[in-house]
Amino acid sequence: MRSHGRKLWVHGIVGALLWGAWGASTCLYAQAQSVGPFPLPPELEPTVQFWVQVFTQYSGRQALIVDADAPHRVLRIVVVEGVDPMDEATQRAVRSALEEQVRQVQAALDDLDGRGAEAAEQSPQHRWLWQVYGPERAHRPSVFQETRNRLRIQWGHKEKFQQALQRMYRFLPHVRAILVAEGLPPEVAYLPLIESGYNPYAASFAGARGLWQLMPTAARKMGLTLDTWVDQRLDPLYATVAAARYLKQAYQEFGNWPLAITSYNHGLEGVRRAVRELGTTDYVRVWREYRGPLFGFASRNFYPEFLAAIIVAGSPERYFPGFQADGVWEFATYVVPQEMGLRDIPERLGVSLTAFIQHNPQFLLPAYFRNVRVSAGTSVRIPLASSTDTAVHVVRPGETLASIARLYGVRADALRQWNPALWASDRLRPGTVLRIPAAGSDVGSTP
Repeated sequence: MRSHGRKLWVHGIVGALLWGAWGASTCLYAQAQSVGPFPLPPELEPTVQFWVQVFTQYSGRQALIVDADAPHRVLRIVVVEGVDPMDEATQRAVRSALEEQVRQVQAALDDLDGRGAEAAEQSPQHRWLWQVYGPERAHRPSVFQETRNRLRIQWGHKEKFQQALQRMYRFLPHVRAILVAEGLPPEVAYLPLIESGYNPYAASFAGARGLWQLMPTAARKMGLTLDTWVDQRLDPLYATVAAARYLKQAYQEFGNWPLAITSYNHGLEGVRRAVRELGTTDYVRVWREYRGPLFGFASRNFYPEFLAAIIVAGSPERYFPGFQADGVWEFATYVVPQEMGLRDIPERLGVSLTAFIQHNPQFLLPAYFRNVRVSAGTSVRIPLASSTDTAVHVVRPGETLASIARLYGVRADALRQWNPALWASDRLRPGTVLRIPAAGSDVGSTP
C-alpha cells in the first residue's frame, strides 16, 4: 500500500515460528531452566525467545501479527516505511493499513476453517497458517476460528531497547546497590528496561511516572513524597527504594518471583484474585489458565519480557555489535545546613542551575519558579568535578587540601584561589563544599 501524496509504504510478508532459533547464550539459560534466581520453565521458553527477538531483531518499522496466546507464532510481518510520528494523517493511514493486513490473515484463517487442507495451497499465507495450526485441528476443530479472534499487532523494539540499554548503565550501579541492600536479587535492576526504557522522566496515560513507573497511590504507600513541589518518583534512587519495598512485599506474600514480578504490572490484588480462583501459586498455571478480565496480553507477558530483558542485558554486545554504554551518573551529596530557597542552593555552591536540576529531578519546576524553602538537613545531589569549571567536591573526614588537589589533578594553590573560604586558612571540615577547577583550566582569576 502507498498512501496518496505521501511516501508511506506498507508491505506484509508471511510470518515465522520464532522457536528453535535460540542464540548460544539464550540456550544456556533454557538448559538451566532459570535466569539467575528467576525460573524459566520450559513452557515459557518460546515466549521468552519471542521477546528476545522483539527487543533485538525486529525494528520499530516492523509490525508483527501474532497469536496473542502464543506470540512466538508470528503469522505475518508487516514492514512500514515513511512514517512521520508527528503527522496524524500518516498515523491514520498506518492504522488503516495494519487493520487491512489483519483482515487478510483473518480471511485466510476463515478459508482454512471452512475448507481445510484444500485451502492450504491458495497462497503462501494459507500454507503457513496450515503448517502452524493444521496439526492441531484434529483435536481442536475450532482452532482457526479461535485464532482469528485473538490476533494482535506487536511492534519491534530493537532501536528503543538498545537506547534503553545505553541509558541503563548511567544508573545501574546505584540501582543494583539499593536492591542488594534491600535484600533483592541484583537482576531486578533490569525491570525498568521494560517499564520505562530506563527513562527517569517516563510518564504513562494512566498516571505512572519515573524509572519504575510508579502510580501515585503505590508510591505514597512505599514512603515517597508527592506534592505540589516534589515528586520522588522522578528521582531514580528514591524510586528504586520504593520499587524494592514493593517487590519485597510481593515476594513475601506469593513466595515466588514470577508472581511477584507479575504483580508489578497486574497489581497485588490482581494476582491475589488469580491465586484464589485457581487455588495455586504455581506461576505456569496462572500464566496458562487464568482468564481474568484485566489479565491481558501485557500482564501475561510481563514476566517473560522481564526474563528476555535479563538475557539481552547480560550480553548487550552479542545482540548489538559495537554497543556503547552511557557513563555512570556520578555525584556528591550535600546536606543543606539551614533553611534556604531552592534556587539559592546551587548559587551558594557555585553549581549551574541546569546541572542542579539534572541531579535533583525530584524537585518539580514550579518549585524553582517559586524558589520554595528547603528545610535544613535536606540532602541534595551536586555534580562531581568533570570537564566543567562549576563542579564541586564535598570534603570527607581525613582529607586535606593537598590530597584533594592530587585527586583532581590540580594545584593546591588553584583550589585555594577558587575557594575564598580557604584564603584565611587551609583547615578543612568534613562537609565543606569546594569548587574544583578543571585540570589545565585557567586559574589565574576566580570566576
